[in-house]
Amino acid sequence: MVFFLPLQANDHQVIIRGTITRNYRTFTKGDVIPFHGRAVNNRKQVFFLTLYQNRTEAIPAKYVELHDEDISFWEKQRFIYTGDDIQKKGWQVKKRKELEDKTLNYIADLEIENRIYKDKFAEDYLQRLIQRIHYPKFYKGRDQYLRIKILNSDKPVLYAFDNGSMLISTQLLAITPSERELVRLLATAVGHILLDSNLKNIDNYSDQTLKQLGAIYKSSAKKAVKNIAGQFMEEFEEGKDTTELYLGNKIFYNNISGIISYSAWQEYYNQHYHNALTLINKLIDHNIATDEDYLLKAKIFRQMANTREANFEALSALEKSVSIGTVGLRDVYAEQGIILMRLERYKEAQDAFVKYKNSLEKAGDAPKELKWANQMIHKCKILTPEIATKTEKPVNDTSDVEKEE
Repeated sequence: MVFFLPLQANDHQVIIRGTITRNYRTFTKGDVIPFHGRAVNNRKQVFFLTLYQNRTEAIPAKYVELHDEDISFWEKQRFIYTGDDIQKKGWQVKKRKELEDKTLNYIADLEIENRIYKDKFAEDYLQRLIQRIHYPKFYKGRDQYLRIKILNSDKPVLYAFDNGSMLISTQLLAITPSERELVRLLATAVGHILLDSNLKNIDNYSDQTLKQLGAIYKSSAKKAVKNIAGQFMEEFEEGKDTTELYLGNKIFYNNISGIISYSAWQEYYNQHYHNALTLINKLIDHNIATDEDYLLKAKIFRQMANTREANFEALSALEKSVSIGTVGLRDVYAEQGIILMRLERYKEAQDAFVKYKNSLEKAGDAPKELKWANQMIHKCKILTPEIATKTEKPVNDTSDVEKEE
Protein backbone atom coordinates (compact mmCIF):
# COMPACT_ATOMS: atom_id res chain seq x y z
CA MET A 1 0.00 0.00 0.00
CA VAL A 2 1.30 3.48 -0.93
CA PHE A 3 0.62 6.41 1.39
CA PHE A 4 2.27 9.71 2.39
CA LEU A 5 3.41 10.48 5.89
CA PRO A 6 2.95 14.09 7.05
CA LEU A 7 6.03 16.29 6.82
CA GLN A 8 6.14 19.92 7.91
CA ALA A 9 8.82 21.19 5.53
CA ASN A 10 10.30 24.67 5.50
CA ASP A 11 9.58 26.71 2.37
CA HIS A 12 12.01 25.91 -0.44
CA GLN A 13 13.51 23.02 1.53
CA VAL A 14 14.56 20.15 -0.70
CA ILE A 15 12.25 17.17 -0.16
CA ILE A 16 12.91 13.88 -1.93
CA ARG A 17 10.39 11.07 -1.88
CA GLY A 18 11.47 7.48 -1.59
CA THR A 19 10.00 3.98 -1.56
CA ILE A 20 10.57 1.64 1.39
CA THR A 21 12.04 -1.59 -0.03
CA ARG A 22 11.48 -3.79 3.07
CA ASN A 23 9.52 -3.61 6.32
CA TYR A 24 11.23 -1.48 8.94
CA ARG A 25 9.69 -0.63 12.30
CA THR A 26 6.40 1.13 11.60
CA PHE A 27 7.15 1.40 7.87
CA THR A 28 5.90 -1.15 5.38
CA LYS A 29 7.52 -2.30 2.16
CA GLY A 30 6.10 -0.21 -0.71
CA ASP A 31 5.38 2.89 1.39
CA VAL A 32 6.28 6.13 -0.43
CA ILE A 33 7.34 8.80 2.02
CA PRO A 34 9.03 12.24 1.90
CA PHE A 35 12.58 12.63 3.22
CA HIS A 36 14.14 15.92 4.23
CA GLY A 37 17.78 14.93 4.64
CA ARG A 38 20.50 12.38 5.21
CA ALA A 39 22.60 11.43 8.23
CA VAL A 40 25.68 9.26 8.84
CA ASN A 41 26.35 7.67 12.25
CA ASN A 42 29.70 6.97 13.90
CA ARG A 43 29.90 3.62 12.14
CA LYS A 44 29.46 5.41 8.78
CA GLN A 45 26.02 3.90 8.25
CA VAL A 46 23.81 6.13 6.08
CA PHE A 47 20.20 6.98 6.98
CA PHE A 48 17.49 9.02 5.31
CA LEU A 49 15.44 11.27 7.58
CA THR A 50 11.70 11.83 7.67
CA LEU A 51 9.43 13.63 10.11
CA TYR A 52 6.84 11.25 11.55
CA GLN A 53 4.46 12.05 14.42
CA ASN A 54 6.46 15.20 15.27
CA ARG A 55 9.78 13.43 15.55
CA THR A 56 12.56 12.65 13.12
CA GLU A 57 12.78 9.03 12.05
CA ALA A 58 16.01 7.68 10.55
CA ILE A 59 15.54 4.89 8.02
CA PRO A 60 18.63 2.98 6.80
CA ALA A 61 19.51 4.05 3.27
CA LYS A 62 19.74 0.39 2.22
CA TYR A 63 15.97 0.11 2.83
CA VAL A 64 15.09 3.15 0.69
CA GLU A 65 14.94 3.74 -3.05
CA LEU A 66 15.02 7.51 -3.57
CA HIS A 67 13.01 9.12 -6.39
CA ASP A 68 15.78 11.63 -7.19
CA GLU A 69 15.82 11.45 -10.99
CA ASP A 70 14.31 14.94 -11.36
CA ILE A 71 16.43 16.52 -8.63
CA SER A 72 19.32 18.74 -9.78
CA PHE A 73 22.89 18.06 -8.67
CA TRP A 74 22.98 20.97 -6.21
CA GLU A 75 19.50 20.23 -4.81
CA LYS A 76 20.66 16.72 -4.01
CA GLN A 77 23.78 18.05 -2.24
CA ARG A 78 21.67 20.45 -0.18
CA PHE A 79 19.36 17.57 0.73
CA ILE A 80 22.37 15.52 1.90
CA TYR A 81 24.33 18.21 3.75
CA THR A 82 21.85 20.82 5.02
CA GLY A 83 18.42 19.19 4.99
CA ASP A 84 18.33 18.04 8.61
CA ASP A 85 19.73 21.33 9.96
CA ILE A 86 17.09 23.31 8.08
CA GLN A 87 14.36 20.99 9.32
CA LYS A 88 15.50 21.38 12.94
CA LYS A 89 16.59 25.03 13.02
CA GLY A 90 14.74 26.65 10.14
CA TRP A 91 16.54 29.14 7.90
CA GLN A 92 18.01 31.17 10.81
CA VAL A 93 17.13 34.33 8.89
CA LYS A 94 18.22 36.77 11.61
CA LYS A 95 21.64 35.13 11.97
CA ARG A 96 22.10 35.06 8.19
CA LYS A 97 21.11 38.74 7.91
CA GLU A 98 23.72 39.71 10.52
CA LEU A 99 26.30 37.68 8.60
CA GLU A 100 25.30 39.36 5.34
CA ASP A 101 25.62 42.85 6.82
CA LYS A 102 29.15 42.04 8.02
CA THR A 103 30.00 40.60 4.61
CA LEU A 104 28.75 43.68 2.75
CA ASN A 105 30.71 45.96 5.10
CA TYR A 106 33.85 43.87 4.55
CA ILE A 107 33.56 44.08 0.76
CA ALA A 108 32.78 47.82 0.97
CA ASP A 109 35.98 48.31 2.97
CA LEU A 110 37.92 46.44 0.28
CA GLU A 111 36.42 48.80 -2.31
CA ILE A 112 37.46 51.86 -0.30
CA GLU A 113 40.98 50.47 0.10
CA ASN A 114 41.20 49.87 -3.70
CA ARG A 115 41.65 46.15 -3.10
CA ILE A 116 38.97 45.21 -5.63
CA TYR A 117 40.43 44.80 -9.11
CA LYS A 118 38.29 46.62 -11.68
CA ASP A 119 37.77 44.81 -14.98
CA LYS A 120 34.12 44.76 -16.03
CA PHE A 121 34.71 42.29 -18.85
CA ALA A 122 36.65 39.79 -16.71
CA GLU A 123 34.08 40.10 -13.93
CA ASP A 124 31.26 39.44 -16.39
CA TYR A 125 33.16 36.43 -17.76
CA LEU A 126 33.43 34.97 -14.25
CA GLN A 127 29.74 35.66 -13.63
CA ARG A 128 28.86 33.77 -16.81
CA LEU A 129 30.89 30.78 -15.64
CA ILE A 130 29.09 30.79 -12.30
CA GLN A 131 25.75 30.84 -14.11
CA ARG A 132 26.82 27.67 -15.93
CA ILE A 133 27.57 26.01 -12.59
CA HIS A 134 24.37 27.09 -10.83
CA TYR A 135 21.45 29.36 -11.66
CA PRO A 136 22.37 32.61 -9.88
CA LYS A 137 19.28 32.71 -7.62
CA PHE A 138 19.09 30.47 -4.56
CA TYR A 139 17.07 30.45 -1.35
CA LYS A 140 18.10 30.80 2.28
CA GLY A 141 14.98 32.07 3.98
CA ARG A 142 14.77 34.63 1.18
CA ASP A 143 16.01 34.87 -2.39
CA GLN A 144 19.75 35.43 -2.74
CA TYR A 145 22.04 35.66 -5.78
CA LEU A 146 25.50 34.35 -6.60
CA ARG A 147 27.92 37.10 -7.61
CA ILE A 148 31.68 37.51 -7.81
CA LYS A 149 34.36 40.20 -7.50
CA ILE A 150 38.10 40.08 -8.16
CA LEU A 151 40.37 40.65 -5.16
CA ASN A 152 43.61 42.52 -5.77
CA SER A 153 46.05 40.15 -4.06
CA ASP A 154 49.37 38.44 -4.76
CA LYS A 155 48.12 35.37 -2.86
CA PRO A 156 46.14 32.62 -4.63
CA VAL A 157 42.90 32.76 -2.61
CA LEU A 158 39.18 32.22 -3.17
CA TYR A 159 36.57 33.21 -0.59
CA ALA A 160 32.85 32.45 -0.51
CA PHE A 161 30.25 34.02 1.77
CA ASP A 162 26.83 32.92 2.98
CA ASN A 163 24.93 35.64 1.06
CA GLY A 164 26.28 34.41 -2.31
CA SER A 165 29.24 36.79 -2.62
CA MET A 166 32.57 35.41 -3.82
CA LEU A 167 36.07 36.88 -4.05
CA ILE A 168 38.73 35.36 -6.29
CA SER A 169 42.22 36.86 -6.23
CA THR A 170 44.11 38.20 -9.23
CA GLN A 171 46.96 35.81 -8.43
CA LEU A 172 44.72 32.71 -8.38
CA LEU A 173 43.13 33.71 -11.67
CA ALA A 174 46.51 34.39 -13.25
CA ILE A 175 47.97 30.97 -12.37
CA THR A 176 44.85 28.96 -13.26
CA PRO A 177 45.94 26.82 -16.23
CA SER A 178 42.60 26.36 -18.01
CA GLU A 179 38.92 27.25 -18.03
CA ARG A 180 38.13 23.72 -16.85
CA GLU A 181 40.23 24.23 -13.72
CA LEU A 182 38.60 27.62 -13.15
CA VAL A 183 35.14 26.02 -13.33
CA ARG A 184 36.26 23.45 -10.75
CA LEU A 185 37.52 26.21 -8.43
CA LEU A 186 34.32 28.21 -8.76
CA ALA A 187 32.28 25.05 -8.11
CA THR A 188 34.00 24.69 -4.72
CA ALA A 189 33.01 28.28 -3.85
CA VAL A 190 29.41 27.65 -4.93
CA GLY A 191 29.46 24.46 -2.88
CA HIS A 192 30.52 26.27 0.30
CA ILE A 193 27.73 28.81 -0.18
CA LEU A 194 24.93 26.36 -0.92
CA LEU A 195 25.96 23.90 1.79
CA ASP A 196 26.13 26.56 4.53
CA SER A 197 29.86 26.17 5.26
CA ASN A 198 30.04 29.77 6.49
CA LEU A 199 27.16 29.38 8.94
CA LYS A 200 28.83 26.27 10.35
CA ASN A 201 32.30 27.88 10.60
CA ILE A 202 31.55 31.26 12.19
CA ASP A 203 34.14 32.12 14.84
CA ASN A 204 32.73 34.87 17.05
CA TYR A 205 35.86 34.99 19.19
CA SER A 206 38.38 35.70 16.48
CA ASP A 207 39.73 39.14 15.57
CA GLN A 208 40.17 38.01 11.97
CA THR A 209 37.30 39.25 9.81
CA LEU A 210 37.27 36.24 7.48
CA LYS A 211 36.91 33.89 10.46
CA GLN A 212 34.05 35.98 11.81
CA LEU A 213 32.39 35.61 8.41
CA GLY A 214 32.88 31.84 8.43
CA ALA A 215 35.03 32.02 5.29
CA ILE A 216 37.96 30.11 6.84
CA TYR A 217 36.76 26.54 6.68
CA LYS A 218 37.59 23.51 8.76
CA SER A 219 39.46 20.74 6.97
CA SER A 220 36.35 18.54 7.03
CA ALA A 221 34.32 21.20 5.18
CA LYS A 222 37.13 21.71 2.64
CA LYS A 223 37.38 17.96 2.02
CA ALA A 224 33.61 17.54 1.65
CA VAL A 225 33.21 20.39 -0.82
CA LYS A 226 36.30 19.35 -2.78
CA ASN A 227 34.70 15.92 -3.26
CA ILE A 228 31.38 17.52 -4.19
CA ALA A 229 33.09 19.75 -6.78
CA GLY A 230 34.68 16.63 -8.25
CA GLN A 231 31.25 14.98 -8.47
CA PHE A 232 29.85 18.12 -10.06
CA MET A 233 32.56 18.11 -12.73
CA GLU A 234 31.79 14.48 -13.58
CA GLU A 235 28.09 15.25 -13.97
CA PHE A 236 28.77 18.53 -15.76
CA GLU A 237 30.99 16.83 -18.34
CA GLU A 238 29.10 13.55 -18.67
CA GLY A 239 28.52 12.67 -22.32
CA LYS A 240 29.96 15.97 -23.54
CA ASP A 241 32.98 16.84 -25.68
CA THR A 242 35.18 18.85 -23.31
CA THR A 243 36.84 20.63 -26.25
CA GLU A 244 33.43 22.15 -26.98
CA LEU A 245 32.46 22.57 -23.34
CA TYR A 246 35.40 24.79 -22.38
CA LEU A 247 37.23 27.64 -24.09
CA GLY A 248 40.64 26.93 -25.60
CA ASN A 249 43.53 28.45 -23.66
CA LYS A 250 44.08 31.34 -26.10
CA ILE A 251 40.53 32.65 -25.67
CA PHE A 252 40.53 31.80 -21.95
CA TYR A 253 43.77 33.71 -21.32
CA ASN A 254 42.54 36.58 -23.51
CA ASN A 255 39.46 36.90 -21.30
CA ILE A 256 41.64 37.42 -18.23
CA SER A 257 44.76 38.87 -19.93
CA GLY A 258 44.66 42.10 -17.94
CA ILE A 259 44.63 40.12 -14.69
CA ILE A 260 47.50 37.89 -15.82
CA SER A 261 49.54 40.95 -16.77
CA TYR A 262 48.68 42.71 -13.50
CA SER A 263 49.72 39.65 -11.46
CA ALA A 264 52.96 39.38 -13.43
CA TRP A 265 53.85 42.96 -12.45
CA GLN A 266 53.00 42.11 -8.83
CA GLU A 267 55.36 39.15 -8.96
CA TYR A 268 58.04 41.34 -10.53
CA TYR A 269 57.80 43.93 -7.75
CA ASN A 270 57.91 41.09 -5.20
CA GLN A 271 61.17 39.97 -6.90
CA HIS A 272 59.64 36.66 -7.96
CA TYR A 273 61.12 36.98 -11.44
CA HIS A 274 60.62 33.40 -12.62
CA ASN A 275 56.95 33.53 -11.59
CA ALA A 276 56.51 36.85 -13.39
CA LEU A 277 58.14 35.48 -16.54
CA THR A 278 55.93 32.37 -16.47
CA LEU A 279 52.81 34.54 -16.38
CA ILE A 280 53.98 36.90 -19.14
CA ASN A 281 54.93 33.95 -21.35
CA LYS A 282 51.33 32.73 -21.09
CA LEU A 283 50.33 35.84 -23.01
CA ILE A 284 53.30 35.90 -25.37
CA ASP A 285 53.02 32.22 -26.29
CA HIS A 286 49.38 32.74 -27.29
CA ASN A 287 50.10 35.97 -29.19
CA ILE A 288 47.92 38.15 -26.95
CA ALA A 289 50.64 40.15 -25.16
CA THR A 290 50.58 43.96 -25.18
CA ASP A 291 53.49 46.39 -25.46
CA GLU A 292 53.45 46.66 -21.67
CA ASP A 293 53.83 42.88 -21.34
CA TYR A 294 56.92 42.92 -23.57
CA LEU A 295 58.34 45.81 -21.55
CA LEU A 296 57.94 43.71 -18.40
CA LYS A 297 59.67 40.76 -20.06
CA ALA A 298 62.66 43.00 -20.81
CA LYS A 299 62.77 44.24 -17.21
CA ILE A 300 62.64 40.66 -15.93
CA PHE A 301 65.57 39.55 -18.09
CA ARG A 302 67.61 42.58 -17.03
CA GLN A 303 67.04 41.71 -13.36
CA MET A 304 67.71 38.00 -13.78
CA ALA A 305 71.05 38.11 -15.58
CA ASN A 306 73.73 40.23 -17.24
CA THR A 307 74.73 37.78 -19.91
CA ARG A 308 74.89 38.59 -23.61
CA GLU A 309 71.98 36.21 -24.23
CA ALA A 310 69.78 37.78 -21.53
CA ASN A 311 70.52 41.30 -22.76
CA PHE A 312 69.70 40.44 -26.36
CA GLU A 313 66.49 38.73 -25.17
CA ALA A 314 65.57 41.96 -23.37
CA LEU A 315 66.34 44.07 -26.44
CA SER A 316 64.21 41.80 -28.60
CA ALA A 317 61.29 42.19 -26.19
CA LEU A 318 61.69 45.97 -26.22
CA GLU A 319 61.70 46.08 -30.01
CA LYS A 320 58.49 44.06 -29.99
CA SER A 321 56.99 46.48 -27.47
CA VAL A 322 57.81 49.44 -29.75
CA SER A 323 56.36 47.65 -32.79
CA ILE A 324 53.04 47.02 -30.98
CA GLY A 325 52.95 50.54 -29.59
CA THR A 326 49.31 50.51 -28.44
CA VAL A 327 50.08 52.55 -25.33
CA GLY A 328 53.29 54.29 -26.34
CA LEU A 329 55.29 53.47 -23.24
CA ARG A 330 58.09 55.96 -22.73
CA ASP A 331 59.80 53.59 -20.24
CA VAL A 332 60.66 51.40 -23.22
CA TYR A 333 63.31 53.93 -24.32
CA ALA A 334 64.80 54.17 -20.82
CA GLU A 335 65.01 50.39 -20.66
CA GLN A 336 66.58 50.24 -24.13
CA GLY A 337 69.21 52.78 -23.11
CA ILE A 338 70.21 50.78 -20.02
CA ILE A 339 70.48 47.48 -21.93
CA LEU A 340 72.48 49.10 -24.75
CA MET A 341 74.89 50.55 -22.19
CA ARG A 342 75.38 47.05 -20.80
CA LEU A 343 76.35 45.98 -24.30
CA GLU A 344 78.68 49.02 -24.60
CA ARG A 345 76.69 50.35 -27.56
CA TYR A 346 76.81 53.88 -26.17
CA LYS A 347 75.81 55.81 -29.29
CA GLU A 348 72.64 53.74 -29.67
CA ALA A 349 72.03 54.07 -25.93
CA GLN A 350 72.33 57.86 -26.24
CA ASP A 351 69.73 57.86 -29.03
CA ALA A 352 67.37 55.82 -26.83
CA PHE A 353 67.77 58.23 -23.90
CA VAL A 354 67.13 61.20 -26.22
CA LYS A 355 63.82 59.57 -27.26
CA TYR A 356 63.05 59.05 -23.58
CA LYS A 357 63.84 62.70 -22.85
CA ASN A 358 61.66 63.92 -25.72
CA SER A 359 58.70 61.85 -24.52
CA LEU A 360 59.13 63.24 -21.00
CA GLU A 361 59.25 66.83 -22.27
CA LYS A 362 56.14 66.21 -24.32
CA ALA A 363 54.29 64.90 -21.25
CA GLY A 364 55.74 67.60 -19.01
CA ASP A 365 55.04 65.78 -15.74
CA ALA A 366 58.26 64.07 -14.60
CA PRO A 367 61.04 66.55 -13.68
CA LYS A 368 63.11 63.95 -11.78
CA GLU A 369 63.03 61.53 -14.68
CA LEU A 370 63.93 64.34 -17.08
CA LYS A 371 66.97 65.17 -14.96
CA TRP A 372 67.97 61.48 -14.98
CA ALA A 373 67.54 61.29 -18.78
CA ASN A 374 69.88 64.27 -19.26
CA GLN A 375 72.44 62.63 -16.96
CA MET A 376 72.31 59.40 -18.96
CA ILE A 377 72.72 61.26 -22.27
CA HIS A 378 75.78 62.98 -20.81
CA LYS A 379 77.24 59.63 -19.65
CA CYS A 380 76.81 58.17 -23.13
CA LYS A 381 78.50 61.15 -24.75
CA ILE A 382 81.50 60.73 -22.44
CA LEU A 383 81.74 56.97 -23.01
CA THR A 384 81.21 56.97 -26.78
CA PRO A 385 84.79 58.06 -27.74
CA GLU A 386 86.28 55.54 -25.30
CA ILE A 387 84.45 52.59 -26.79
CA ALA A 388 85.32 53.81 -30.27
CA THR A 389 89.02 53.86 -29.32
CA LYS A 390 88.68 50.43 -27.72
CA THR A 391 87.22 48.92 -30.89
CA GLU A 392 90.04 50.40 -33.02
CA LYS A 393 92.56 48.32 -31.09
CA PRO A 394 93.63 45.18 -33.08
CA VAL A 395 92.14 41.95 -31.79
CA ASN A 396 95.54 40.23 -31.78
CA ASP A 397 97.34 43.08 -29.99
CA THR A 398 99.27 41.49 -27.06
CA SER A 399 101.39 44.48 -26.12
CA ASP A 400 99.80 44.83 -22.68
CA VAL A 401 100.47 41.19 -21.92
CA GLU A 402 104.07 41.49 -23.10
CA LYS A 403 104.62 44.53 -20.85
CA GLU A 404 103.33 42.58 -17.84
CA GLU A 405 105.70 39.75 -18.65
